[in-house]
Amino acid sequence: MRYTIIALILIITACSSKLIRMDKEYNLIKFLQEGKDIVIEGDTISEELDLTKIIKMHKFNAKSSYGQVKGNLMFMDCTFKRKVSAFAQTNSGGEQAIQFKGNVSFVNCTFEEELNLRSCTIEGAVDFSNTTFKKGANFQDVIFMQRANFNKAFWIGEAKFQNVRFYHKTNFMDIKANNHLMFQAAVFGDETNFSMAETSKYVDFSLVRFDGPALFNFVKWGDRATFNNCLWNMSAMFVDSSFGSVSFTGSDCRGKFVMSGEKVTDKMVDPIAIGLEK
Repeated sequence: MRYTIIALILIITACSSKLIRMDKEYNLIKFLQEGKDIVIEGDTISEELDLTKIIKMHKFNAKSSYGQVKGNLMFMDCTFKRKVSAFAQTNSGGEQAIQFKGNVSFVNCTFEEELNLRSCTIEGAVDFSNTTFKKGANFQDVIFMQRANFNKAFWIGEAKFQNVRFYHKTNFMDIKANNHLMFQAAVFGDETNFSMAETSKYVDFSLVRFDGPALFNFVKWGDRATFNNCLWNMSAMFVDSSFGSVSFTGSDCRGKFVMSGEKVTDKMVDPIAIGLEK
């Protein structure tokens, strides 16, 4: 009799856990649709999250549509087992993208599949500190209206930030990237800090505009680093940084440029010919 009771308790407990789990999945989608704030800690999200299918989309023109997430999002110590996306390409060549009206935080999280926020607008503060992107992350064409923090983030897959717009301070200190780190044609509207960043493969900052001070102190970039045709409107600092090779061809620094204690394994292209002073 005692073993029968124990077995029944285990069965009830298992069923209750399943019900709680299903309810939690349902509430996540429901809260997203209703614009409520979401705070989830220490959870594993097993299902794919495609916000363009969850959120009501509104036509912008004949080809494109946009939807809004109105609440603040806070995920801490969470693991996302499948793809998380807020962007989709339409059959007509347009796009579907999400506008986040509140803060967006994924702190100490792990994305086991790709995170795709391409063409999204985030009006609140952003925090991806200590987060791991195993299959890479797509932030191309994203607009960050407030502070963006990627401190100690880790990319195993490719990091795509082409054409991104940062209108406030950004923190990429102590990040690590095992794959390409791509920032072509990005705009940093305020101070940005890449100090102590470590990368294994190609880093591309071509055509980037820095409107605030830019710090690249103590970086360890083992492959090529390209800053061709960059514009620094304020100061740029490269102190005790190491590169496989680094190029500044066609760049323009209108503030103070400091490069000291650098280590370049292969070669440095045009560090002074472009008018930069050490």
